[in-house]
Parts: sequence; C-alpha cells; structure tokens
Amino acid sequence: MAKSDRKNIAGVNAVLTRKTPEDVSFERRAEIANENKGNLFISIHCNSLPERTIRERVGTKRGKGVYKTVRVADRSGKGF
Repeated sequence: MAKSDRKNIAGVNAVLTRKTPEDVSFERRAEIANENKGNLFISIHCNSLPERTIRERVGTKRGKGVYKTVRVADRSGKGF
C-alpha cells in the first residue's frame, strides 16, 4: 500500500501479507498475522476475469438465424 493510500485510524495497523502476484500459503499468512500480534485477520480476494464471447441472435435471413459475436464482461463472480 502506498503511503498516500493509507488512512490514519488510531489503534489500527494494516499489515499486507503480499504485495506481488506471488501466492502466500495460508500457514504463512497466519504466521505474519501472529508475528504482528494481530487481533483480527481479514482476507480479501478479488480476481480479474477475462471477457466472455457470446453469440447473439440478431435476426433471420432466408429462414436461418443471423448471429453476431459480442464480447462482454464476465460478471459470474467465479474466483471471489
């Protein structure tokens, strides 16, 4: 967390378990919390999801469906 992003709240000290995309084991996260005398451990997970490609029917031509391909944001919530 950049210094400018930090909020001063009396008695509260946030300790990040990682600052890179590299994974940190659950055991190591617990160790970090204990090393810092943590009273509360909160784990927030937010993953980026790729866009989905869908085919959308836009009409009919000579008795057959006419489709167009559309890319949409994946809002499935998978990965949270």
